[in-house]
Amino acid sequence: MGAACASPVFTARCSRLDFTTKEKNGMSKLELSERHARWLEDVRKIPCELAAKMGVVSRGEALAFQYGQFLKVRKEGWRNGEHSKTYWIEPKGSKLCLWNVGAVHSAAPSGNPLIITEGEFDALSFLAAGFEHAVSVPNGAPNKPGEGEIIPGEDRQFSYLWNPEGKLLNGFSAFNRIILATDNDHPGHVLRDELSVRLGPNRCWFVTYPDGCKDANEVLVRHGPTRLQEIIASAKPMVPNRLVPFSEIPVRAELPRYSTGWSGLDQHLMIVPPELMIITGTPGAGKSQWALALVSNLARIHKLPCTILQFEDKPDRNRRDLLAYANSWERQERFGISETPEAWVDRMFKTIAPAQDRDDEVDFDLPWLIDTIEEAVIRHDAKVVLIDPWNEIEHAWKISENETGYTNQALRHLKRLTRRYQIALIIVTHPSKVGGMTKSVKDMTLYDISGSAAWKNKADHGIIVARETPSAIETYIKIDKSKDFRTMGCPGVVRMRFEPDRASFTYLDKP
Repeated sequence: MGAACASPVFTARCSRLDFTTKEKNGMSKLELSERHARWLEDVRKIPCELAAKMGVVSRGEALAFQYGQFLKVRKEGWRNGEHSKTYWIEPKGSKLCLWNVGAVHSAAPSGNPLIITEGEFDALSFLAAGFEHAVSVPNGAPNKPGEGEIIPGEDRQFSYLWNPEGKLLNGFSAFNRIILATDNDHPGHVLRDELSVRLGPNRCWFVTYPDGCKDANEVLVRHGPTRLQEIIASAKPMVPNRLVPFSEIPVRAELPRYSTGWSGLDQHLMIVPPELMIITGTPGAGKSQWALALVSNLARIHKLPCTILQFEDKPDRNRRDLLAYANSWERQERFGISETPEAWVDRMFKTIAPAQDRDDEVDFDLPWLIDTIEEAVIRHDAKVVLIDPWNEIEHAWKISENETGYTNQALRHLKRLTRRYQIALIIVTHPSKVGGMTKSVKDMTLYDISGSAAWKNKADHGIIVARETPSAIETYIKIDKSKDFRTMGCPGVVRMRFEPDRASFTYLDKP
């Protein structure tokens, strides 16, 4: 912030700035300096009287924003030849709240929206354009979407939205429209989507900035306050009407993509939660073994905890294979396991409690499955759930249903869980007798699964595992379906070799 020559008129305006911070937290009598006041007007196009009124003060060379019980300090400088900005809160550890949170609690005139921005300068820009209810988040935007159920008491990134009882701040209910004016970049889109989930997408709207503008303050600087008024007037709902132009659908933040750990497979298969993956194949081909190796790779490389619901194999075999896998990666430099294999397996994997397996009164049916998946996510932070095999679940459909209708509804319920909790759900299932016995991997498809064409229709990824003989070491992995070729990989077949000592597979080539 360079100094500027002061004019008598500007100096007189600055002398009338009547804001000083309240005497608390040891930070009394902070004022907005003339140098900072001029910079706000010349560079940010924000009237200095408005800035002072809203609690913008000088903290030495830095600029600071007055929050309820703390200051957020912003300091610019140069580091390694590049311009940099540093933020910190005084006193450290203060409870976060929205900047200008009083706008949430004040009575909202009929029809006036609440505007939430990513930064204080953006909120000031809307205030300068004549809007009364503009606030800013205190801690910027996250780099990636949240995962799992939102528990207010544990929602640290967004703690400023919740009251001590775990409810949204009372003032939010007074607004029929909440406009999310976050930055036009990936973190800004993540913040917008996360705020929408918490505040209720049906009353949230989003804005579109002119070309070349990333945020509201850039619009104010380049185009003036009238353009900001037009942007709010043309805001679009996060939940659009049923039929809309494509331009009215908000661009979603890019979802995380996870490699399988077998680099030769990446062009065909990338895990993109939320997703439903279906694995099938010929009897004895190693479907379960390959699925276990896949979730082991996801746990080791990407730190994704997994819950294994396996009904045909005893837990002892899974434990043995997981320990063999962990032993092979212990103390490896690249993506290795730094703790003991036993500790890693216990930390990254959960399975069915033995008491459940022995209790004849426990029905492993669809309601049990849904409840168990929710427990895995909520209590154990599972990001991947493996069900093996589907055929061992007790399926009971209504008199008015057939197997196809039941399977279709069951998979629809499970896909909703993947979206709600942002998980990868992997289901191993058997092929029909005809499909499993008479077809080669080249000819097999998901339509050969026992019971229903819904397996092909509902899957995001469809995998077929096959061997020329049950005792063969070489294994063919066919990606029969990929819902999105650009992000999830293109269908194809690869050849892999099972390594019993490591309980894993090695990529060989394409047949």
